Amino acid sequence: MLTALCAAVALFGVAYGVSCIPRRVVHSYEGIEFWVRGDSETAFLQTVNIHIDGRMRRRLFDPRYTFTGAFEIDAYPYSLSNEVTISLFADGYDLEGLVDYDTIEDGKSVRHSLGVLYTDQQFSSLAINLLDITKLEDGSSAGSHKGRVMAAPARDIVSGQKVLEERNLFWVDYTGLMHFPYPARPFNKPIKD
Repeated sequence: MLTALCAAVALFGVAYGVSCIPRRVVHSYEGIEFWVRGDSETAFLQTVNIHIDGRMRRRLFDPRYTFTGAFEIDAYPYSLSNEVTISLFADGYDLEGLVDYDTIEDGKSVRHSLGVLYTDQQFSSLAINLLDITKLEDGSSAGSHKGRVMAAPARDIVSGQKVLEERNLFWVDYTGLMHFPYPARPFNKPIKD
């Protein structure tokens, strides 16, 4: 009996230990940043190069995945040469989490919030619902989604929208309508305050 208990505890310890071993994630993508409004209006904003080099881990019994490492986007200088830690929560097949960069500017700590990342465990593709940051009168800032999205790998808006569909990303346009790649558009509805 004691031997079986010791074996069970040892097996649990091995399983827990193995679950804590981080997995290396390295990807480089060419992607696009574009703007979406309504059901069909889109506008290309810019091409982006994204480089990811870090470690992903998930502890046993923890619903969160944690990515730590480089998440660099050439169009956003604050993302270069800054290590980032992203807590990703499982949402069905996909993972989602807020991408924040902490930098030092003029001797002060500054947080740059890029947006909400949607990806899978392998980072095979990614979509980011970009935040627009507004400075308020009291010196604080607030972020909102205004239809700017980033998708990778993608070379044009059509392939970018395909990535959004893969990642099940929705966006909110300037009128407050929520848009989903699928199901069909009739499910759009205003967001209530």
